[in-house]
Amino acid sequence: VTPTGFTTFQYQNLSRVKIWGLEAKGEWKFAPQWTLYGAAAYARGEDEATGAPINSVDPLTGVAGLRYSHFSGWSIEGRVKAVASKNRVSDATVFKPRGYATYDVLASYEINKHISINAGVFNIFDRSYFNAVDVAGVTKTNPNLELFRATGRSFAMNVTARF
Repeated sequence: VTPTGFTTFQYQNLSRVKIWGLEAKGEWKFAPQWTLYGAAAYARGEDEATGAPINSVDPLTGVAGLRYSHFSGWSIEGRVKAVASKNRVSDATVFKPRGYATYDVLASYEINKHISINAGVFNIFDRSYFNAVDVAGVTKTNPNLELFRATGRSFAMNVTARF
C-alpha cells in the first residue's frame, strides 16, 4: 500500500512453471424439458525453479445445476458452485482463502431466435467469501484484505441480441 492509499499489483513471469490439471463436464437430459448438468476442475501448479506452489492456480471447483426449459422459449435453472479451500500457497505469509459454496437462480426468455432476456439472482444466501484468484499472493496481514472479499447477493438482467 502506498502513502496515497492505492495498492499496486505487479505480476512477474516465472522462468520454469509446470501446471497440470483435469476438467470434466457433462449434462443429462433425463426428461424432454429437464436437464441436469455439472462440471469440475482441478489444477496444480509449481515453480520448477523453487518447488513452491503457484498462487494463481485455482483450487478444486465444481458446479452442478438443474434446468427446466419450456417449449414456449422460457427456462429457469438453479445451480450451486462449490470451491475447496486454497491450501497450496508459495509461502506461509500468503493468505489462504477457505472453501465456499454459492447458490444461484437464473431465468431466461427467448423472444425469437435473435433476442433473449436473461435475469439472475447470484449468491442467494449472501455468502461471504474470497475468490482465490482475487487474493493470489496477498499476505494474510494485508490491511486491505477485506477489500478483496467477493460481493454478496447480487441481481443481474440483460438482453442478448444475435445477428
